[in-house]
Formats: sequence, C-alpha cells, structure tokens
Amino acid sequence: MKRTNFGRERFAAVEAHPSYANDMAYDPGLGIGVGEALAPVAVLIVGVAFVWLVTSQAKGDMVLFGVAGAVICVGALAFLLYRIAAIATAPLVREVAVVVGRRTHVSSHHHHLHDGHSGLGRHTHVTTTYFLTLEFGDGSRGEYETSGGQVGILTDGDIGIAYRRAGRLIDFRRFAV
Repeated sequence: MKRTNFGRERFAAVEAHPSYANDMAYDPGLGIGVGEALAPVAVLIVGVAFVWLVTSQAKGDMVLFGVAGAVICVGALAFLLYRIAAIATAPLVREVAVVVGRRTHVSSHHHHLHDGHSGLGRHTHVTTTYFLTLEFGDGSRGEYETSGGQVGILTDGDIGIAYRRAGRLIDFRRFAV
C-alpha cells in the first residue's frame, strides 16, 4: 500500500470542527457483537446438555467421556469470558485518522455430517472478517478489525475520529472537511 500525504491541514480542520469536542467525548460502547456476547451462554447450554446426556446414560468409561466434555466446556467458557473481559477493560482510544485501505479475510470450515437418512452430508461454515487501514496525524498506520457495516460506509480518503479498543475499530465518525 503506497504512502499518501494527507497534509496536516485536513487533520487540523477536523480538530477545528464545531462537533469535534462532542465527538471526542462520545463513547461507542464495548464493540462486542451480539454473537460474541451470547457465545458464553451458548457454550454453557451446550456443555450442560452434553454432560447431562452422556452421564444420564453413562456406564463405565462413558462417565469419563462426560467429565472430559465438561472440562472442555468449562475451558471454552473461561476463554470466552476472559476475551470479553479483556475487551471490556481495554482503554478506548480516540484519534483523528484517515481511511487508507480495506481488506477482508474469508475463512471456511467444512464439517461432515451423518443425517440418518442419506448418509454423509456436508456443512460449511463461512466467516468474513473485515479490516480497515488507518493513517494518523503523525504518519503512522495501523490495520484494525471492524464490522462489515463500517467497511461498507467508509471509503479511502475519509477522515474522522477513529474509536479503537483492543485492536479493533469500534466506530468511526466521519467529518466533511
């Protein structure tokens, strides 16, 4: 990606804008999506159901299988809660920036299923992660994970206040300067 000199004038124009002080005081929240917030609940429900199902019918070594499942679910739950806590306690950084690039990363996971009727089936789970590259007033750049909504409304050259937390772009308030 080539370096672009946006000039200090545009950054100064944002800082002189009448809504700058209000936008610098704005709190966009944690930046945790509904899926991320509900993931620990889903893991807990699946874990309890799994352990109940296995142990209610368990004999012999199957009890160990249920215990192993419980340990895995507790570990997954602890990891998810740790991740949410790390995001929640990370400082919110507000800084004037220019959008200089965008990138998407698509990953897919294939699972083979047995549906009981037609034999093996295939389930594919596709995840798209969005990134924006920002350039700051001092010339430094950074790439930040963000929502698809942000990528959809911002274009290269847009300038505004970037709200960042834990390596993520939580929000971006554009200025027409």
